[in-house]
Amino acid sequence: MSVLVLNAGVLTFGTVESRTPKSQQDMMDTNMYHVAMLARMLLPQLKQRKGNTALIINSSAAYMKWFPAGAVYSASKAFVTFLAEGLAIELKDSNVDV
Repeated sequence: MSVLVLNAGVLTFGTVESRTPKSQQDMMDTNMYHVAMLARMLLPQLKQRKGNTALIINSSAAYMKWFPAGAVYSASKAFVTFLAEGLAIELKDSNVDV
């Protein structure tokens, strides 16, 4: 069995109002965009492997509950969680378990 683990996360505290656009973009790039793009780039290789493969995408319990000065982080982890759930549905007929 082949296993790919996608685990990316940056947490910097700050309210939406107090964060600079760059700090907000950097966190979203790492926590959301890079995870989605790595999955996109590596899925074709996983699908070509013989036998079962697993794609594990690590999120955070923070997606379920907002905490002070962490709304952007929580929102980014909600994206990761729903990305994983969507990929599980999209890949249900392949050899890749999510």
